[in-house]
Amino acid sequence: MSLILALTSVQTHAQAQALCSALVREGLVACAQFHPVQSTYVWRDELVQEEEFRVLFKSTVDMIPELERRMKELHPYELPAFVCLESSACSDDFLNWVDQQTTHPLRDGQGLRP
Repeated sequence: MSLILALTSVQTHAQAQALCSALVREGLVACAQFHPVQSTYVWRDELVQEEEFRVLFKSTVDMIPELERRMKELHPYELPAFVCLESSACSDDFLNWVDQQTTHPLRDGQGLRP
């Protein structure tokens, strides 16, 4: 089992919060964090400079296919970034917690384990 950090970005605080809540509640990620960033990129032959929210997800390698599938369903962008970085080092205790959270997700978002 290996820890991954998955990254994406969205346009608004509300979008970031909704994406984080859904993926944690569904057990695809153990933790999600977001913060504002300034992005510069070319989209459809135009230079875009805008504020976005970078979202960081903590999960496991085994969750990547389902996480990517669900991200595409939930993400508001036509072409969402989905980049996963595998950790080369992680504490065993933290990795075990991440694994537990993604193996036994919340039931109905109520904080109850099945």
